[in-house]
Amino acid sequence: MSRTANHTSRTTDRTANGSEGHVMDHTERRLLFRRHATAMFRGHRTESHRIERLIYPDHYAAHQLFIQTLFVSCLFDHFGEELDRAELRRFIDRLRSERPGVSPLKTEALVRVFYGEARLYTEIPQADHWTCMWTSAQMIVGVDRSDAELAELYDQAEAVGREMVSGVFAAGGLFGFRCEEGTER
Repeated sequence: MSRTANHTSRTTDRTANGSEGHVMDHTERRLLFRRHATAMFRGHRTESHRIERLIYPDHYAAHQLFIQTLFVSCLFDHFGEELDRAELRRFIDRLRSERPGVSPLKTEALVRVFYGEARLYTEIPQADHWTCMWTSAQMIVGVDRSDAELAELYDQAEAVGREMVSGVFAAGGLFGFRCEEGTER
């Protein structure tokens, strides 16, 4: 693979099939994902769309993982380590009231996935994950968190991501860090 730096400190890779891919170093990508999340949490739609367009297609999977771990971090912040079904019902009722365009059933299923019901993951179309995760995270975080509080949340999400990824190789479950009842790690 050949690399040539351009003026913005990004590099261009030639992939095995000859197409060009874009590479950002870890620090740039991390900052971009965090800036996008901050714009989303603060309700700055124009800015979030602008930043989202800066994310290279080569980084979509990493961005999706960041959003997923951010979602999980928000869930743990809101519901704790164990999911209380009554609290989940109140949250889903609030979602129905505040966000009528978002599927309460799919959102509930996606929440339950990360509390040990991994089998539900395949029941939720991938196209719906983004909306369900962002809506839930926004409802939990709100628009008033300080930059320091958001930075702490992002750090937590990155730690959860490292745990999830390493857990995949150590466990039989879909996500590794939460096993369904009756399965072993």
